[in-house]
Amino acid sequence: MPCRLLPRFALFALAISTAVADTWLPAGSASAHNTLLASDPADGTSLTAAPTQIAWDFDNTVPLDTMTVTLIDASGARSELSGSTHGAAGDTQVITPLPTPPPGPISLRWRLVGPDGHPITGRVDFALAVVSPTTVPTTAATEPATVATVPPSTTLPAAIDASIDADDGTYSTSSLLRWILRYGSYLAIMAVVGILLTSAYVWVGAGTYPVLRWILSRALIATAILAFLQLLVVASDVSGKAPWSSFGSSDAATTTDAGMAFAIRIVLAVSMWIVLFLYRIVHADIYWTAPADSTTAIYYIL
Repeated sequence: MPCRLLPRFALFALAISTAVADTWLPAGSASAHNTLLASDPADGTSLTAAPTQIAWDFDNTVPLDTMTVTLIDASGARSELSGSTHGAAGDTQVITPLPTPPPGPISLRWRLVGPDGHPITGRVDFALAVVSPTTVPTTAATEPATVATVPPSTTLPAAIDASIDADDGTYSTSSLLRWILRYGSYLAIMAVVGILLTSAYVWVGAGTYPVLRWILSRALIATAILAFLQLLVVASDVSGKAPWSSFGSSDAATTTDAGMAFAIRIVLAVSMWIVLFLYRIVHADIYWTAPADSTTAIYYIL
């Protein structure tokens, strides 16, 4: 084998091994999940005055378009809250205005999509006490005394508390479907990478064979379609609706790192398919090397 082919084989092997390693890494092992660090009011507190807002402090950036807050009062009634903004601490802090809730235990259920595209949920419970006049019988002819009621427990009634975690009113895509889309996408990308890098650096002209061109064409189409479906899953996590009903949340989905990666992957796959199968480029080096370099970028943008 000519020595000049060794660097090309090395590059080809490196690209494939990188793709394989990335494919079989445990999902989410390096993901940028988000965690609620603190809130004001804090979880478990009892208040004598109704708060006008709640401040959420997270350890990562919070895209406001992906965050929803639901208030559940002592009767179990739910209210979807709006108007959340970033606080003075930056984009890791969110301020959500609160309506005036009735006295008793209050639960605030928050939900957002992290930078890695995974939905995250949590809750903060507090109690609102009330001071009401109570008549106390006395032996003397005096005015009735005013007694403050004992602050209520922050524990919701059992039936209401169970319903909060059992059904948050949002759609959740199954883990199996997420797994199929993720690894199906990786397999399609590996097929594209293998054929293009082989044609550009190892076996010049391999891409002209009908079977390989058919595989390359279908792999690029599959890459674009699967990335689109993954983008819809992120949009579903944002909207809380089924993926097929979440087209309107696609813009919000792209505010996450994962959503933007899927959008870029779609553009790259479609662009390469157009270049390789709709336009005729005479110079073989340009025809194969440019798409090969672009393909390498696809599986790095995850």
